Amino acid sequence: VTAVLDPRVKIATIWAYEADGTQVVEFSIDSSKKGVDIAAGDIDYDGVAEIVVGEGVFKRSPSRIRIYDADGSFRSEFMAFDNPDVYGVKVSLGKLVGY
Repeated sequence: VTAVLDPRVKIATIWAYEADGTQVVEFSIDSSKKGVDIAAGDIDYDGVAEIVVGEGVFKRSPSRIRIYDADGSFRSEFMAFDNPDVYGVKVSLGKLVGY
C-alpha cells in the first residue's frame, strides 16, 4: 500500500497493489494536512488484507486509527490515546505466533 497527501484539500489518496504490481484498489480519505501512515495485513484472519491508516507522527496530529476493507470501504476507527493533542500515530501490522 502507498499514500499521497494533497495538503491543500486535506485528502489522502491510498493505493493497494498485488505482489506483481497490479493495482487492486484506489480510494481517498479525509486527513490532517500533514500526512498519513499506512499498513496492510489480515487483521481478522479471513484471508484478505485490511488497510490500517494512522494520522502520521506530527505535532498536534490526532491519534486516530482507521481501518478499511481491501476494497477501500470504511470499517471502523478509534483513537489510540485519550489526549487529543498528541503527536499522531504510526501503524504497523504483524502476526503474533500463538495468539
